[in-house]
This record gives sequence, structure tokens and C-alpha cells, in this order.
Amino acid sequence: MENREERRQLRLAQRKKQVQRQKILIAAGGVAIVAVILIFVVLGSRPKGEQKDIVATPIPDQTTSSVQKVESTVAEPAVSPTGEPTPAVDKTEADRRKLIELDPDNREWNFGETGEKVIYLTFDDGPSPYTPQVLDILDRYGVNATFFITAQRPDCFDYIKDAYDRGNTIGLHSYSHEYEQVYASEEAFFEDLEAIGRLAEEKIGYVPAIIRFPGGSSNETSKLYTQGIMSALAPKVNEMGYQYWDWNAVTGDGAEDVTAEDEVKNALSFDQNTIVLLLHDGDTKENTVTALPEIIEGFKNQGYTFKVLDRNATVVHHAIMN
Repeated sequence: MENREERRQLRLAQRKKQVQRQKILIAAGGVAIVAVILIFVVLGSRPKGEQKDIVATPIPDQTTSSVQKVESTVAEPAVSPTGEPTPAVDKTEADRRKLIELDPDNREWNFGETGEKVIYLTFDDGPSPYTPQVLDILDRYGVNATFFITAQRPDCFDYIKDAYDRGNTIGLHSYSHEYEQVYASEEAFFEDLEAIGRLAEEKIGYVPAIIRFPGGSSNETSKLYTQGIMSALAPKVNEMGYQYWDWNAVTGDGAEDVTAEDEVKNALSFDQNTIVLLLHDGDTKENTVTALPEIIEGFKNQGYTFKVLDRNATVVHHAIMN
């Protein structure tokens, strides 16, 4: 059996291979989107279906500061049939929760471009000791991000609630983040997913519907443990009410030899209306923290609006390779 170091090196090699593949996948995805739009123009109407709808749903502006976002909009106390006042409802939090919470009966997601220049910053593998620095940088620039969490650092779990309270979205990544465990079987994957869901619920009060597969849906490392598992998991998570997000832009920080300067250059090389940018919030990602301000400034200067992933955000999927 491979030892832990060999597995780690294998994952690093796979990540480097994925980074090289991203631009090819992104280009192919762009062609597919154009083709779908042309079909809709010819037909004069959009087809119905959960996974194939192209929805031009306006995305609420989320560029205000974190402090403004988490302020409650409290309704006037209602009166019950007995004449007693009922507790006031925090409409802002209720609406926000509805856009993120797992609901098996709600499978409405946006697969269409809005025509806006929008960027979604997404951080995998946290929380970590670097999370507070990332949150402070986001606050400084008045933007929010989406954090796909793991359970690798129990001493950092409180940062999950801190991130959420500052207006960021919490998504599910993996409890163990050990590929040989997560992809050992479908049952093993869902046990891991339920475990990280319970952690999120403990910290923010509910289970998010937004997930990211370890390695992305296009990962091929899973072949080492279960052939065809990604092809099976992708539709099943959707049937359960989850929605998985991949990415269409990278900083390259999944590799250990990437500098902060490389990350900035890589990130800003992507130019399309909708950008889902992959970053990492792990123990060794000091360079990502260093690069983040320049990445944010660069996209702001290009006219991008920063938003979080929720039911209004454009879903980005890779081609499944296993």
C-alpha cells in the first residue's frame, strides 16, 4: 500500500495536471455556452429541465461592505391570533439562508450567464490559521467570498462562523479530504459529506447545499480508488438537493512551488464575464494571502463585481473524467 507521503505526492502531481488542463476545459466550456445561447435564439424559447435551463436571473448586488451585509432588516412584530406579539423576523438572514440552505425540494439553480462582469472568489481546504487574514483582506476591500470547508484543523473551526457572520458563503468540501477515504465508495463519499455538513450546521445553523468535490468533478485521482465514481456522484448529489461548483479560473496555488507573483499573474490572465476563481485557504497558503489584495484590486480595476455563490450564481461544471 502506498504510504501517506506517496499519496501526497500523487495528489500534488494530479493538481498540477489539473491546472494545466483548466484553460482547455474553460475554452471548451465557453464554446458550449455560446452554442446553447444560439440554440435558444433559434428556438425562441428555453427548454425545461433542472440541469439544462439557462436562466437569466438578475443576481442581487453583493458588493456592499461586510458590515452592511450582516446588519439585520427586522420586520415590525406581528400579532398572533391571541393578540400576543410574535418574535420579529430577520428578513435579511431568512432570505440569505433560503439561497444557500440544503432543501431537497428546491433544485432551482442558475446555469445562465447574466451578461455582467462577475467574479466569485472561492477558497478550498479551510478553515486554517490563515483564515482570519483572508477575512480581514476581504473586509478591507468590501468584498465577500465562498469558503468550501474541511475538518482538517479543529482548532480553527470557530473561523467558520466568523466567515459566515461577515457575509461570506460557507460551502462543503470534505471532512477528511483524504482521497483514498472519500472516493473509496459512494457510501464513503456521502458519509464524509454528511459529516462536514454537520460541522457546518453546528457553526452556522443549517447545512449548505453548495459543495465542491475534492479535486473537482473532473478529478482523475478517484480512478485509483473507484472506477466511474464521479459519473455516479455528480447526478446523485443534485438529486439530493446539493449543487456542486467547479471553477473556470485558477491562481495555481494548489501547487507548492507557485509564488505570490505567479498567483496574481495567473488569476488576472482570465478574461470572461463570469469567473469562478479557485484559491486555497490551507496551512501552507501564505503566498495566497500575500497575493489576494493585488488579485482583488486587479479585478476591481477591470470592472468586475464580487459576489458569493448561492442559487443566483452561475453554476460552473467541468467535464467529468471518471
